[in-house]
Formats: sequence, C-alpha cells, structure tokens
Amino acid sequence: MSFTLRQPKNLSVIIPVHNEEENIPLLHEAISRVLEERALSYEVIYVDDGSTDNTLFDCAAILDRRPPFPRAWTIAPAKF
Repeated sequence: MSFTLRQPKNLSVIIPVHNEEENIPLLHEAISRVLEERALSYEVIYVDDGSTDNTLFDCAAILDRRPPFPRAWTIAPAKF
C-alpha cells in the first residue's frame, strides 16, 4: 500500500455559502488571484448550507477545473 502525502498549505479559506450561485465564480477568482500573487499555497473550502439554487454545482465546477483544491462540501441546514 502506498500513500501520497499532500503538501501542507499556508492558508485554508473556509467560506460558508447559501444560495450564492452568481457570486461563487467571482469570489473564487478574486481569492485565487490574490493568494497566487503572494505565492501562497492554499485551499478554499466551500460549505454549502442547503442552497436551493446551483451554488453546490458551481462549487463542483470550480473543483473540476482546479483539482485537488478547492473543496466543495455540502451540509444540511440545522433543524431546531
């Protein structure tokens, strides 16, 4: 069995999102541009809190273009 070690990241950016399909591409481009200009190793983690629009699909599309980061996660909304 072999393991591939990931390089440590200088920065993890965790962004909660909810119904933000129009903003995800713009936000990700801005974050990536700034961090790459500074030559930082980074990851962006989107946490979708049960969006009813295409937010999760937009996050997944970004993930497909730039593997292995960012990560797109989804969580169910809390029920009280």
